[in-house]
Amino acid sequence: MSPRRPPARPPPGYPRVPEARPSGALLRKYQELTTKHEALVHRLEARNEEHISSYRLSTWALETTASALVLLRAGSILQANRRWHALARTGPWQLLSQGKATGPLLATLRQVAGHEAGILLASEDRGVRVLHYQKHGSDETLEIRVERAGPQAHGLQAQMVLALFHDVTQETRHTAELEQARVALARQEQMKTLGEMSSGIAHDLNNTLNAMRLRLELLQRDAAATASQAHHLKALMQIVSDAGLRVRQLQEFSRQQAEPSQEQALLHDIAREATELARDSIAHRARNGVQVHLVNEVPVLPAVNGEPSDLRYVFLNLLLNARDAMPQGGTVCLRGSASRSRVVVTVEDEGTGIAEDHLDKLFLPFFTTKGSQGTGLGLSMAYGVVSRAGGTLTAGNRPEGGAVFTLTFPIPPAAPGAAPAPKPQAFPIRPSLKGRVLLIDAEPASREALRMALEALGVSVETVGSGAAAMKKLRKGVAWNAVFCDLELPGMSGWTVAQRLKKQAPQLPVYLMTAGPPKAQPENKRPRNVRGLLTKPLALEPLWEALRAVLPGKA
Repeated sequence: MSPRRPPARPPPGYPRVPEARPSGALLRKYQELTTKHEALVHRLEARNEEHISSYRLSTWALETTASALVLLRAGSILQANRRWHALARTGPWQLLSQGKATGPLLATLRQVAGHEAGILLASEDRGVRVLHYQKHGSDETLEIRVERAGPQAHGLQAQMVLALFHDVTQETRHTAELEQARVALARQEQMKTLGEMSSGIAHDLNNTLNAMRLRLELLQRDAAATASQAHHLKALMQIVSDAGLRVRQLQEFSRQQAEPSQEQALLHDIAREATELARDSIAHRARNGVQVHLVNEVPVLPAVNGEPSDLRYVFLNLLLNARDAMPQGGTVCLRGSASRSRVVVTVEDEGTGIAEDHLDKLFLPFFTTKGSQGTGLGLSMAYGVVSRAGGTLTAGNRPEGGAVFTLTFPIPPAAPGAAPAPKPQAFPIRPSLKGRVLLIDAEPASREALRMALEALGVSVETVGSGAAAMKKLRKGVAWNAVFCDLELPGMSGWTVAQRLKKQAPQLPVYLMTAGPPKAQPENKRPRNVRGLLTKPLALEPLWEALRAVLPGKA
């Protein structure tokens, strides 16, 4: 190794340059820049960690959410979560509008997303598009939200769209249940209003029917009238009797009472009687040029549970509805059959039939297809009658056209030997009675008919129109053997009259009468002088039985 050479020296006479060293200001500037660089690096590292954490959290939220998320562009999926992949191929789906499925069927949820994304991009709407889709044949419902995502692109194909699909099946069910509850409450309010209205109407109708029935019974006792008009008198008695039961049934219907029937009826007899009653109305239409034919092919059938008058109303209602459904005329046919366990009767017409969307609402209260000419109560009341008898009433359309109503009743075990309820009969000859009766009734027609009926039974009758007038006569010392008092009196109810009579004449028996629904007071609150509560329209037989129980003797 060669020896180290000493540094070269400048030639003599050349100036010597001093060695460069960093100044203090430059050093400080360098240190400041180094410190800032390190701080920036630390901030970038922290921001990077935040971005990584946010990405992990977003990815976790995206994969664990119950909603399906998908990002689309030009019909292609850019990103989606697991929920989307689970639902993408389900279907078919249909747009839900105002609770009804409408629009085309889309085979898969992916088609739904593409369809709605296309509609959104084609419109100028910059907000969120919210819709509901329901799976065909199911109540599974999805809420769909679609909106533009990312920066606004120049072309539709470059614009991204974010779609969110959320399962709202339970919410939809709850909303439907709430709506059903609201409708039910509204219907109850309607029924309450109907009950209040029908109470007053039924009172007036029953008083009118009371006068008619008693006068008809008096005519039936007239041998001359009976000899020439027996058939008409019998038919009128049946009509008045049925009308009274219809009014009572309307009262029970408005109070939503539904007690099972304990009577039994023969449907072949009821079908025949209803057909005869319907012929007059149908004959009137025939006079206007519309030919409607009634054909009764109901054979002899076993007895079933049910009140004959109520079931007669059901058949009559169905026959008249069938007539109304045939504006151009046609044939209404009643058919019946029986098996070991049930009896079936059908009422068929050749009319316009029943719209499919009306079939499930046909028996609801207040639903009518007759506009202002219908009340919406006929079929609902008929359905209630059949249900109380343990049967079913259904409606459908015949393949050849027209409607068919099917009544099905179970055959009770004792049906073969059971006797149907007796029909209204003429009042038999009874021994004449003797006594004095006070009659209190505010309705002149009903009061006059009751006076004639009581006098026909042999008693003398004094009439007043109010409780105050009765108290005034009682204070004068007039003696009676019995009092018949209507419950609905002006200024003083029948119960109040009975209580005051008990104080002034404790031994005087009182019968209360009502043209409304029978509302007997509890035994512990009923005055002891009240012997019974009679429901209008009255008949001679119960009047005679009531008098015989309290009068001191007979003629």
